[in-house]
Amino acid sequence: MRVCHFCGSDNEDWMKICQVCGNPIISDSSSEDNDDTLISDTYESNESVSKNLSSNKDLKIIIVILLLILVSLIVYIIVTS
Repeated sequence: MRVCHFCGSDNEDWMKICQVCGNPIISDSSSEDNDDTLISDTYESNESVSKNLSSNKDLKIIIVILLLILVSLIVYIIVTS
């Protein structure tokens, strides 16, 4: 069994990703430099995910504003005709 260095759960020897937390399982035979690289890569990928979520939030706000403008125009056309 391999122990996840992030959450401490036991995983099968063949697993490369923790079944509980989803972080990469670092083998005991790897060097400290390799450990730091894996942790750094995981952190960088989490940063890119949060940037994508932020841009998706901005896109949703723009869509809602455009829909409100469209509804306002439709109401204006109905009222004035």
